[in-house]
Amino acid sequence: MAVIDLERATLDEDGFAVHRGLFDAAEMAHVIDLIEAADAVNPHHDQLNAGTMRFASNLLPCSADLQAWVTRPALLDLVCARLGPDVWIRWDQAVAKGPGAPLFPFHQDNGYSQVDFEHLQVWVGLSAADADNGGLWLVPGSHRRPWTHENVDGVVHVLEPTDDAICIPAEVGDVVLFSSHTVHATLPNVTDRLRWAYVVEYVSLEHADPHLPPPYFVAARGGAPAPGWVDRLPAQAATDAE
Repeated sequence: MAVIDLERATLDEDGFAVHRGLFDAAEMAHVIDLIEAADAVNPHHDQLNAGTMRFASNLLPCSADLQAWVTRPALLDLVCARLGPDVWIRWDQAVAKGPGAPLFPFHQDNGYSQVDFEHLQVWVGLSAADADNGGLWLVPGSHRRPWTHENVDGVVHVLEPTDDAICIPAEVGDVVLFSSHTVHATLPNVTDRLRWAYVVEYVSLEHADPHLPPPYFVAARGGAPAPGWVDRLPAQAATDAE
């Protein structure tokens, strides 16, 4: 298993960075309320649900409050430092892992999105997370190369060994940034505690996902919050002009 100083990990070198105490517990409880309200607007069964592991995905179209929250400067300052001043949000999802929730296997998020470019994953700890209750595990340095994936009934996992994976313990309000190329997983919840996380995928406006239909949610322009929906992304317009 790799030995690494979590507080000094960087996106360039390690594929992730940890930001402690970015939000307080009251705000995280409020975000959970926003998530549950948004999920109730358009309830559906996610194919990734398994036992007490529940996904609530693509929530932003259902909640102006969540749109405002994911474009707050505390998040965008971190995101734009990595991706540049102009970004949009490709996907968002909340994941609740109750007692007995199973493994969500090791994968690169590009194995799901099927795009080549990096999207930055912002993992927000809505509850405490650790090695026992379904916390986040990452393979440091795994973002530097593509890994071989297998898709079994919609669940993607890498085929190479992940012995160097490390757990990223998180308290309520901690935020972990990691590259979509970084191999990661969440292990089973063997406790009696519920684990909540909210994951938002930010992408530079220089890139467009050909697999996603419009509209698209723009988060920032010029490094400042600019929440709003568009039918075409700049990258799509540039491709049309070629």
